[in-house]
This record gives sequence, structure tokens and C-alpha cells, in this order.
Amino acid sequence: APEGGGDLVVVGGEPGVYVSRDGGGTFSEALREPVAAVAIAPSDPKRIYAVGSGGVLFASDDSGRAWNEK
Repeated sequence: APEGGGDLVVVGGEPGVYVSRDGGGTFSEALREPVAAVAIAPSDPKRIYAVGSGGVLFASDDSGRAWNEK
């Protein structure tokens, strides 16, 4: 489970992806890339996917701390 007992919240949009590890109390920038969609993998709650402009897929395996372009 993610840090904080499952309190991971991920939002994305024009400015990028922001992650909260305290249930939405505070957010930090995780990816500075405009995104159309974000999703947390049901099989691994630390894995986050984001679809950037032009259909580029980004993935994080550590709750949004580091990202890789797929």
C-alpha cells in the first residue's frame, strides 16, 4: 500500500501531475508536463500512469517521485 495507509491522491491537468500522500491535505508537483489523464494501477498502488500531450505515456513506480516516458 502507498505511504500513509492508502492516503495517496493524484491529480493531473494543464500544469502537470500533483501528488498528495496525506489524503489531499497538501500536494507537491510530481511531473511538470501537461496531461490529459492520470490513473493509479489497481495491481500496484505505487504505480501511476499519466498521458501527456500528443499521447505520450509516463509511468511512475514509486508513487510519483520519479517518472519514465514509455
